[in-house]
Amino acid sequence: MMSFKHTDNKISFLIRLLGDGDKFVRDRITAEFLGTGEDVLPFLEIAGRDERPQVRDQAREILGLFAQQRLREKFHKLSYKMSENRLTDLEEGVLLIAEFGYPDLDGDALRGTLDSLAKEINSRILPSDTPLEIVDKLTTYLFHEKGFSGNRERYFDADNSYLNKVVLSGKGIPITLTVLCM
Repeated sequence: MMSFKHTDNKISFLIRLLGDGDKFVRDRITAEFLGTGEDVLPFLEIAGRDERPQVRDQAREILGLFAQQRLREKFHKLSYKMSENRLTDLEEGVLLIAEFGYPDLDGDALRGTLDSLAKEINSRILPSDTPLEIVDKLTTYLFHEKGFSGNRERYFDADNSYLNKVVLSGKGIPITLTVLCM
């Protein structure tokens, strides 16, 4: 029980130091929070709504660092699967990329949308269809019926690399449209 109280006091102390004007102090506070672990997240979320802009901004910045840390761990796990020659989950990889740009992404909702698209096209494919016929049905469905297309006007827009935005806007770059097809 004493260690919990000690940690709780430490977190309270660090929260009070958020927004300090000294860069060295801010850097140390950030390092302390990251070193303490995810138990500090509820405290940082509260501080992220503080009236004082400096406190709010630093709390949100640290929350963002935790999100990046979790994302790095997820990418590491995915790459570990790949290095063991396990079947790689493409969907998991593109969802992680989308989460990089959109940390609050609802991955389950995006998976549901992708599953709905797959179910619809799958209902049109016959066991007797040749690979060429399957590709023709898939591209007709996605690019003609659903209206997906290349984003020629804003080709270099980062959203073209995030599958959640491609699905929402119907526009992407060749790699994300290919992933959508897959």
